[in-house]
Amino acid sequence: MGGDVITAETQFYLKQLEVKNQKVMTRGSKARLREAKLFVVCKPEADVNAVNSYDESFNRTDADSKPDFNPFVVGAIDDHYCFASLSGTSMATPTAAGIIALWLEAKPDMTYDEMKEALAASAITDDFTNALPIRYGNGKIDAYGGLLHILGIPNSIPELSRHQPQNITFRIDGNRLAIAGAPEGTPIRVYTTAGILITDSALQDGGISLPATAAPGVYAVQVGNYGSTLIRK
Repeated sequence: MGGDVITAETQFYLKQLEVKNQKVMTRGSKARLREAKLFVVCKPEADVNAVNSYDESFNRTDADSKPDFNPFVVGAIDDHYCFASLSGTSMATPTAAGIIALWLEAKPDMTYDEMKEALAASAITDDFTNALPIRYGNGKIDAYGGLLHILGIPNSIPELSRHQPQNITFRIDGNRLAIAGAPEGTPIRVYTTAGILITDSALQDGGISLPATAAPGVYAVQVGNYGSTLIRK
């Protein structure tokens, strides 16, 4: 451990959190049960947990027996998992924490005050949030809108849509940006995060060409009137 000392307190936590000989469901071409040990190498206040595929109470048969459960497919392994739609702080807290973690990945030096500002500035309001009694603060959290805000894109690219397109996917292959789900001829504009327009073209054969001189980095893409997204080249 490079000279690190495991304190008695840490040893206590490890002892409490070790799960011995617990049967877990592994996923692969053939699902099977096998013996395993699970360790959590951190103190409880640093631990983030969620129900996952190892929890047999959330198995694929729940989708058939419980209307609130729906299976979704993980394409890489062509397997089905189940998830539930629930409400309450138990659901909201990890969702908000995950969104903010993604913001920190985009801007590691984001401060607490900047995070609060992004939450408030990008929040979505509607008839539901404004209904009396008003109890939703600034509104609903907007993960994409907040990401644009902390990157300063609303100022550098004011014409960029603040929402992502529905049912449209993107894939980078060298200097080609493949866009699936948008009609042929859809106008496509690509900007640097500083607001410099590098491509102004139309969708052809399911994609567009990016300039060979475009340096590796993050770019903003406007897809006609359908919305925008961020890509990494």
